[in-house]
Amino acid sequence: MIIEGMYRQIEIFKLKNNMIENNFKILIYKYIEILKNLKNVKLFKLSFNLKHSPFGDPSFDAYLELWFEKLLDMEKMQKSLLMSSINEFRNNELSKVLEYHQIVWAKEHIVEIPDGYHSLPLKAGLYKQMGTLKTPPHMSKTELKEWWFEHARRFGGLKYLKWYTILFTLDNSPTAPLPFDGYAQIWFDSLEELRKAFKTSTEKEALDHVREYGLFDAAYCQEVWSKELSV
Repeated sequence: MIIEGMYRQIEIFKLKNNMIENNFKILIYKYIEILKNLKNVKLFKLSFNLKHSPFGDPSFDAYLELWFEKLLDMEKMQKSLLMSSINEFRNNELSKVLEYHQIVWAKEHIVEIPDGYHSLPLKAGLYKQMGTLKTPPHMSKTELKEWWFEHARRFGGLKYLKWYTILFTLDNSPTAPLPFDGYAQIWFDSLEELRKAFKTSTEKEALDHVREYGLFDAAYCQEVWSKELSV
């Protein structure tokens, strides 16, 4: 079963080539402390991508997600007085170390997992495979959404999988044009379990299903492995 979840703001960070990751971590935690003054943010999650995965080097370095119950809460955030301080930090501090910084709004859909968690895991230290998709020329956005839901129903029983979400971007996102039309995350308790899951026949069949529909192409699809850090 797939049920509707909350709304999320995802911020994607790509470091400049000469930037040191630990220095960026110090900066991003300062940024998060400012964001924590925002009203109606239910949860923050920060993830850093692993340097090496079966998909090669990641196309970006980290991402930060903010959870909201309602779209209206995100819209109010954009109009809040605190946004001037947030934008000042983005423009004066983050811009010095980032090649790009994308901010996207999305609607969450939760895929129920037979042996997974019954609610969003709040603990830090989980590992995720995160993939973004852009609608290819041979599909419409509606067809992509239908394909993704079917993909989740077929392969949501992946061994070791603990949580699975699919998100579709909203047209009124702060970053325009949108860098992708949706993203999905599959969550695991450890890197070892993520690695074991990747070697299963179910995961191989899932990747074949992506290839079958012409989606396993760097022009439309980006896959990364990441680790959640405490916020």
